[in-house]
Amino acid sequence: MPTFWDGAKEKVNTVLITGFIGLLTVFSDNIVSSIKEKINIADKKPAVQEKIAKEISSLIYDAEMVLDYATQNLTKKNELHLVNDPFNLSIELVRKNELVNQALIERYWGTTARKSFVTFHQDIRSLEKAYHSFNEQYSAVESGERKRADPDKMKPLIPPALAAFEKARTSAVELATALGK
Repeated sequence: MPTFWDGAKEKVNTVLITGFIGLLTVFSDNIVSSIKEKINIADKKPAVQEKIAKEISSLIYDAEMVLDYATQNLTKKNELHLVNDPFNLSIELVRKNELVNQALIERYWGTTARKSFVTFHQDIRSLEKAYHSFNEQYSAVESGERKRADPDKMKPLIPPALAAFEKARTSAVELATALGK
């Protein structure tokens, strides 16, 4: 015949086992959701990296083409459109996505990569400002006032634009490297 203590031991054992299983369930939910989040980040990170890297690469390429054409005074109206239109589209895309990309970089890569991103955007703004110095000459071509930009007026504008381009290119490489980690 079971005694009172035998019944109590059995009930205590049942409560302890049930409590233990309950605790495992609570903590396993946290563990599982943490694992799911890490997997989700691992799945999305390469796609985000590729998107941002393509935007940066296109912008740097288009900026280089603008500089090459300006340096060689390939500034007829059709030549200007050949390089300036893609550059303007690239700069517009990068600038429009700036805050979205900054948030994604902070989320997936952290503060160090975000700092590289901020530096890149500062350098892009400087590059854009340097390229805007060409506008007076380009406007004269665009309006039909001139066939080409005046080489004597373009010559002093090239070195600051080249320096701004090199700085932007360097920060683009640093950002791409930070995103590769």
